[in-house]
Amino acid sequence: MINVSSIRELTASGQSIWYDYVEREFVNDGELTAIVNQGVSGLTSNPTIFEQAICNSKAYDRDIQSLLSENLSAQQVYDRLSTDDIRNVAKILLSVYERTNGKDGYVSIEVSPHVSNDAEVTVAEGIRLSKVISSPNLMIKVPATPEGYEAITKLLAHGISVNVTLIFGMSQYRQVVEAYLNGVEQAIDKGIDVTKIASVASFFVSRVDTLVDNWLDENNAGSELKGKIGIANSMMAYRYFQEQFNSERFQSLAQKGVQVQRLLWASTSTKNPNYDSLLYVKELALPETVNTVAPKTFKEMLHTEFNLTEPQDIAVYEGLIRALEQVGLSIDFVAEELLRQGLVGFTQSYDRLLKEVDNKLALLSGEK
Repeated sequence: MINVSSIRELTASGQSIWYDYVEREFVNDGELTAIVNQGVSGLTSNPTIFEQAICNSKAYDRDIQSLLSENLSAQQVYDRLSTDDIRNVAKILLSVYERTNGKDGYVSIEVSPHVSNDAEVTVAEGIRLSKVISSPNLMIKVPATPEGYEAITKLLAHGISVNVTLIFGMSQYRQVVEAYLNGVEQAIDKGIDVTKIASVASFFVSRVDTLVDNWLDENNAGSELKGKIGIANSMMAYRYFQEQFNSERFQSLAQKGVQVQRLLWASTSTKNPNYDSLLYVKELALPETVNTVAPKTFKEMLHTEFNLTEPQDIAVYEGLIRALEQVGLSIDFVAEELLRQGLVGFTQSYDRLLKEVDNKLALLSGEK
């Protein structure tokens, strides 16, 4: 029998568990409803997830065929498929959204990675997606780039909830928090109901250790730091989160109904088989945060008893970051490189997805 008590214990401690996956049959066949009943309270998606869903499944072929008569481009077909999926997920999660008074129950959809360097286009696309899907529990995903910060503020000022993605370091995170606070302040000035606005800041974990560990191996340096920097980096962000959302500035906003912008731990599946597969899940089970987990990680969590412990003193994590820089690797460089890789990876996934949709359009129309 599946033990769901561990998920309930985590949520009782103040952390929400979201699911990092979407696929047509998963939504329609009741699997999503089942994991919601097991404690999942949100869902995230990205171009890579949609690429895998559409390219590796025939579940979308009937809809693609039905769209042939409209002479749509591959991008337009993908837009129709993905927004239909997200709208259906939002309906399933709506009860969670209502039960938690808008704290949880969200589903995220990402703007095209091709517009990540254009704030105005990102805002226009975010507004369009918000109107097309038309669900109160929708979050628009925007990457934490210089152009993204501007788009985040403007979307929030329009009353649109935002999931800020691809955050790898403190320099990015500081600007994300500022963009959020500026956005909700502007929404208040416009008379928008800020109690209906939510946001999460998606801070990536395992990718940090993957890059750092490889660098340490290649340079024969700091082996004692392997597997520790991802958590240390995340804990630095969590301390900043606590400082900013207990500040006078935020407390005055909270009195007007503004929600905390929670940290969301992303990329929490360990990539190194020598590490505990739930290392990041256990170490980052922190109040007022979200952990979005891959299907494999979620299944492992269902069979795990969690003994939650207090984090170490922040000085320990600061010391690890300093030690990394002393052996020659800057955490700021790590974050910048991972952001570059993340943008490239999502763009490649998006392009492969459109190519696959184009191939399916040709095949189903009899052109191939």
